[in-house]
Amino acid sequence: MPADFAALLHVETGSTAAVRRCLRFVDGVPHSIQDSPELFSPHNIAQGTTELLRERGYHQVAALTTTSARMPTPIEAALLQIPVAAGTPVLHNVLTGYTADRPLRISAAAFAADKVRLVSAHGDIETITRLRR
Repeated sequence: MPADFAALLHVETGSTAAVRRCLRFVDGVPHSIQDSPELFSPHNIAQGTTELLRERGYHQVAALTTTSARMPTPIEAALLQIPVAAGTPVLHNVLTGYTADRPLRISAAAFAADKVRLVSAHGDIETITRLRR
């Protein structure tokens, strides 16, 4: 396990972890690469990761998401079909989920920055939905 992930999970660098990598598509175009080092199935998880873990006895009570921009790795550029000469960065999103007692999981995703828009809402979402035009 890489040092940055190990630190987030409070385990030793180099610890063994299973990684689930998903290449996600929108309208047939590669949109994101998501790595989740806790689940073995290569298939879509219909109920979502948090619910699946709850069903297995791991109740996630909180999550922290950090998003940063960086240049893609060669593998990310190839999978996301980002031309190397384009200079397009990726948005790197790392979610750390927590139980009441410890860090539980990490989900890291890389998005081609020219194909994504971040939207954040706070407070009364019903008011925003009703008044947004």
